[in-house]
Amino acid sequence: MSLTVAIAGLLMLQTPQAGPKPSELISKSLARYAAAKTIVGTIKLTQAAAGQAGTISTTFQLQRPDKLYIRQVQEKVPPRVWLVTCDGKGFTYDLPVETEGRKPARLYEPMVRETGKLTVQDVYRATVASIGDRSAPLDIAVGHKEDLRFITGQWASLSYAGQSELRGVPCHKIKGLWREFPGGPIVGRFELFLDDQSLIRRYAIEQAIQVQPNQPPLQVVSVWDVDLKLDADVDPALFRLVR
Repeated sequence: MSLTVAIAGLLMLQTPQAGPKPSELISKSLARYAAAKTIVGTIKLTQAAAGQAGTISTTFQLQRPDKLYIRQVQEKVPPRVWLVTCDGKGFTYDLPVETEGRKPARLYEPMVRETGKLTVQDVYRATVASIGDRSAPLDIAVGHKEDLRFITGQWASLSYAGQSELRGVPCHKIKGLWREFPGGPIVGRFELFLDDQSLIRRYAIEQAIQVQPNQPPLQVVSVWDVDLKLDADVDPALFRLVR
């Protein structure tokens, strides 16, 4: 998959500084995920606001071109679970979040259509509304070109912030201004940590959300800790459809 469109504007966003160019670090990272035949691991979201915090843990497995497994657990009592399974012939997923409240059900769709067979990117886009945490690290791992274009469009600026050690791993730190959608107003800032293998180790967003008129905006901090391995062995059993 060509990444030219997704990263074409990154060079214009970065500010002059010593050290590696953030656009080049990001481009290399996107290319690594796009080239991986398999991706296996976890992503953990910790979100805090107004003194409260919550977490959603994602177990992820992908095998290109047509197998996918996403299981997410919101750590509360009782826990909330979301599940996407795809075995290359069909895929199943929960009712979308916006239809929550109906009788719980699993939906099934075949992979083969009149226009051809769906890819793992197609399946992800068809099911992403039914999971609890859609994140930039998850979008990047799957690698649909429209999602990559959207993510890079959220970054209003890029700067290299030096090296930091994260959970014992040396990382390049990139930071910048963040907007909710490309071309929109700046509402926060982001930090991206990439290790020496160009893998994402952490992605964080701090944003201001206007909850009520005439009230100060709510400061929300979302941190995704990422442990995804590329071209790693997969567990075939996880791809079996759960109906």
